[in-house]
Amino acid sequence: GNVTGCTGKDSRLAFAAGATVWVTQFLAAEGSYQKPSDVTIHGGETSYYFNNSLNANLFTVAGKVAVPLGAVRLYGQAGADYHRATSTTTETIADRTYTDADGVVQTFTGGTQSFVLRTAGWGLLYGGGIEIWTAPKFGIYGEVERAQLKGASRDGDQGQIDDWVMTFRVGVRFLVFGR
Repeated sequence: GNVTGCTGKDSRLAFAAGATVWVTQFLAAEGSYQKPSDVTIHGGETSYYFNNSLNANLFTVAGKVAVPLGAVRLYGQAGADYHRATSTTTETIADRTYTDADGVVQTFTGGTQSFVLRTAGWGLLYGGGIEIWTAPKFGIYGEVERAQLKGASRDGDQGQIDDWVMTFRVGVRFLVFGR
């Protein structure tokens, strides 16, 4: 929007867990659950202010194509995500007074209202990363992923969401079976 006093937080730590099955050294399938931190926005001007938060859960499925380089594996991935999200907005409008040309003062009563939009739907995802296997069954990884939050209201309302989430992940990987 164009509110000058608007602030927000959208980059925070989050949680993700999943499993990857490498069919060959070059091809894999992955499923995961991601819980991004809530995105919050606060803003307003003299006569009104608002707060908004977006709480989302992502379930992803992706195919991976890799280039193994000894203990290192570079990979790209593409697939789909299913999201469930809740966007909550609370807006407060202050009382306003108006004086007309005859000097009559009128007061327009403000108030507070809240809107909740619950969405769900499928979107696209793509990204890539690197695995470094520091021991035969233990590795570290870094990954970047861009996932689309796209869906309609779960409650039959008119609202919808069409946005993207960019994630940067680092973590550990364990080889459960195989070589």
